[in-house]
Amino acid sequence: MIEVASLSKSYGSVRAVDDASFTVRPGVVTGFLGPNGAGKSTTMRMIMGLDRPTSGTALICGRPIAEHRAPLAVVGAHLDPRSFTPGRSARSHLSAVAASNGISRRRVDEVLELTGIASVARKRPKGFSLGMSQRLGLATALLGDPATLLLDEPVNGLDVDGVRWIRELARSLAAEGRAVLLSSHLMSEVEQTADHVVVIGRGRILADKPLSEFVSASDDGAVEIASTDDARLAQVLANAGASVAPLGGIAVSGLPASRIGQLAADAGVALTRVHEPSRSLEDAYLALTRDEVQYQSTPKESVK
Repeated sequence: MIEVASLSKSYGSVRAVDDASFTVRPGVVTGFLGPNGAGKSTTMRMIMGLDRPTSGTALICGRPIAEHRAPLAVVGAHLDPRSFTPGRSARSHLSAVAASNGISRRRVDEVLELTGIASVARKRPKGFSLGMSQRLGLATALLGDPATLLLDEPVNGLDVDGVRWIRELARSLAAEGRAVLLSSHLMSEVEQTADHVVVIGRGRILADKPLSEFVSASDDGAVEIASTDDARLAQVLANAGASVAPLGGIAVSGLPASRIGQLAADAGVALTRVHEPSRSLEDAYLALTRDEVQYQSTPKESVK
């Protein structure tokens, strides 16, 4: 389990992470989301002890990572797809990491097979594509068979098969009771992979809740309806406390579709159309982070 409590990091006058608190629980894939520059990578580096916090704590299985005698057995991190010595072969890189942590050579072979790079084990990573480098980074993270995984943008550079493999790997690791923290800008992948989401913007935690709850909570609840007497039904719904607006029919907020149907029936008005728009994780995320984006682009039609 990862426990982040009141974690902050400043670089001079810039507050990269601002009093962040959240928990990554066993058996759960937690998606870590935020715009570029929001503080995701800085937070993950502090969790791994690579950056020193200005204040606050980050614990893995109840301790700072530096206090674990065998850290690779506790947490595996993939934060940089190019974090290897380019002159060593993939196998040599993994063997060196394994030897320094008391991990058997058999495990090196296992992670080479697991990540699909056994056929290039003798090649030097400096010639690897980004996708192959990602796989080597993941092999390194999995080397100690850790209880906790931190994966920063692990699908960058992967083909469709590789993206699906990461999705299934993350889900299977969580199913084994491991805690998985995964950051990504691909909302569709997070939506298919994560159980829980933590959203950060300008260094502050904006949301920390189950994915389904996050998506539904962001919905304005508007139900689009049409009827045989829109004017009368609009008045009935407004009297019941709903917010009503014309929209090629009526857009109703504040009442569920079931209640709208009951009120319409009681008023003797027949509904001819009922539509409850569903929102995706991307919709919910963009609505929440609209004002947290560091670099705002200008719509084409606004450019003179």
